[in-house]
Amino acid sequence: MTLDTSDWKINDPEWVKQREEKWPIFEEWLYRLYSSLDGALVSESMLNAKIFYDTGVLNKDVEGLPGRVGLERVFVLAPSLNSNYFKELRKFYYLYGNRKDLKGSFHQYYLGYSENKELIGKVLPSDFMLQLLRSAYGNSLTEAAKILEFDVEKVCLGLFKNLSDKILLYYVFGNSSFNGDVARFMLPFYLETITWLKDEDEQECDFYFNTMIEIKKEEYDLNTVSDINRVEFMKYFLEAIEKNLVNTRPWVQQKLSPLFDRK
Repeated sequence: MTLDTSDWKINDPEWVKQREEKWPIFEEWLYRLYSSLDGALVSESMLNAKIFYDTGVLNKDVEGLPGRVGLERVFVLAPSLNSNYFKELRKFYYLYGNRKDLKGSFHQYYLGYSENKELIGKVLPSDFMLQLLRSAYGNSLTEAAKILEFDVEKVCLGLFKNLSDKILLYYVFGNSSFNGDVARFMLPFYLETITWLKDEDEQECDFYFNTMIEIKKEEYDLNTVSDINRVEFMKYFLEAIEKNLVNTRPWVQQKLSPLFDRK
C-alpha cells in the first residue's frame, strides 16, 4: 500500500526550508516520547520519523515493530490532515502496524491533546485538534461509526461516561487536556450518546447525571465561574441537552429534569 504524499512539496525549496526550520521543535518533542525505548530503538524511531517528516514515506515492515514512528506521531508530523488522508493512515496501520483497535471501536483521538498541546500554535496550527477530530470522526457519532466501522450501541455508554467527565471538567476548571473548541466539537457526539442509552444503563449513569446537576446548581446557577467562554459553553450545553431531551428514554428525562428547574 502506498500513501498519498502530494502534501509533501519536496521540489519546493521554500516549503523544504520551512519544514527544516520547524524540525528541531518536533525533534525535541519526539525524543521525549521515544525516551522509554532502548537507545538503539530511539535512534531508529527518530530516523524513521525524519524520513516520514521529509518525504511522507512510511516503512510497512517497520511500523508494527518497536522502532516505528507510530500512528499518533504521524498525525502530528504530516503537513496537513484531511479525512481522506486519515482513512489511508488508518488502513495502513490496521494492515501493517498491528493496530486492530482502529477498526470496530471509537478510538479516542481527542485524548491526545495533552500530548500535542505544546506544539499547537508553534509548529502546529491552532485548530490542529479540530482538524484531527473532523478527520477521525466526521461531525457526528453516526458518521464516526461509518468511518471507523464500529457499533454505536456498544460504545455509547463508555463514551457518555468519558465525555461527561471531560466536558464538566472543562467547564469547572478550564481543563487544559480538553479545551473549549474540543468540548464544543464533541458535544453533538455526547448528545447522541444520551439518546442511545438503554434501560439497563440507568444505574451506571446515576453518578454522571447527579454530578452534572450538582455542578449546574453550585457553579452555573451561583455564577462562580469567571471565564466568560466557559459560562457561554455551559449555557449552550444546557440548552442543547434540554432541546435533545425529547429523543431520550423517560428515565433519562426524569433524571435530568432538575437541570431545568425554573426559579
